[in-house]
Amino acid sequence: MSDLPAIAGCPRKVVLQCGESVEIAPLKVREWASLQQWIRNNVPSPLAVAVENMESSPLSKEDRQAVLSAAAMQPWPPRAGSRGWLDAIDRAEDQRGCFQAILTTILHDDQTAARLCDRVTGTDIAAIFNAAWGMDDGDPKA
Repeated sequence: MSDLPAIAGCPRKVVLQCGESVEIAPLKVREWASLQQWIRNNVPSPLAVAVENMESSPLSKEDRQAVLSAAAMQPWPPRAGSRGWLDAIDRAEDQRGCFQAILTTILHDDQTAARLCDRVTGTDIAAIFNAAWGMDDGDPKA
């Protein structure tokens, strides 16, 4: 963030590949927290997934312990924007609902989020998340 509007958290225009444009301001901590809570409430934790998968798997006691231990060590819910966060979104049973919840939080508009949910591309998603983090397209990615 090298300019005053970015530092102040002013919205910036993001032009999507479908031709629409949206105004996106960097999210506040409370908004990121609400997305993290949504994931906690709607996506199974790595430990829950491991337990469910082991019910139908003939593993030795040691292997079961290793799987459970590895799953329990993964932070839950994951830090917003982290690889674990993206993996959690990937595991959501309702992918569209998850993405729409994220778009609604970022865009502050249910109707626009619902309309764009099936139209945005991977490039659009990256631009939307960069704007939500307060990064310009040219900023280095952390």
